[in-house]
Amino acid sequence: EMFKNNIKFSYIAQTVCAGFGPIGVYKMFSQLATENILKREDIPRFLGVQQRAISPMVRAWKEKRDYLSNTNGDAKESPIEPALYNTFPFETYPEMYKLLIEFGGELISISKDDYHRYSDLFILYLSKAGLDLTEVMLEGRKELLEKAGVMAGAGVLKSIESGLIKKKTKVLCCFTGGIIKDFVPLSSPQYEIKKEGSLEKEIKEYIKSILPEGIINEKPCLA
Repeated sequence: EMFKNNIKFSYIAQTVCAGFGPIGVYKMFSQLATENILKREDIPRFLGVQQRAISPMVRAWKEKRDYLSNTNGDAKESPIEPALYNTFPFETYPEMYKLLIEFGGELISISKDDYHRYSDLFILYLSKAGLDLTEVMLEGRKELLEKAGVMAGAGVLKSIESGLIKKKTKVLCCFTGGIIKDFVPLSSPQYEIKKEGSLEKEIKEYIKSILPEGIINEKPCLA
């Protein structure tokens, strides 16, 4: 986007769990700068967003440490997006710390209140841009298929309101997941895989319960 449209971004924002994605991106930025393909001063700062319930990187960063302590994984509220489950990314946090020191930026967390405050506005922006998020039924109510991308947007809006991101600057918000074209939800049978039985047999029975007759392979491959 930067090269194609000749845009200079002030920040790249992304929801982070272990942080492998942004670490890889900034390693490439560093290589491009070394090869004089990209000016170092044109490399955007990084805004990493974590959910407050699982925010070990944010806590360590606020404490100005380049490593995680045992207390950084403590959670005091339920997560917004349970799939972002890594409570102790001890291997990647030092790399994230170096990234922020070298290129600038911030790690922030958003609470459930923050998410509810900013998510509707961000989803509206996505809709105006032609991106309609996929919803699924969960316990009788509609929920987003994935909330990670919306969390990043909520973090950006929170940072603008707090003054961390100045108005009229450009932010590239990495939206990851949450959209499936022509999505058709599966039925939700009340089927439980039992611990006592053969795992292969139980999975086979589960597949039979959700797929039309005649299309099941008699020898399923277990991953």
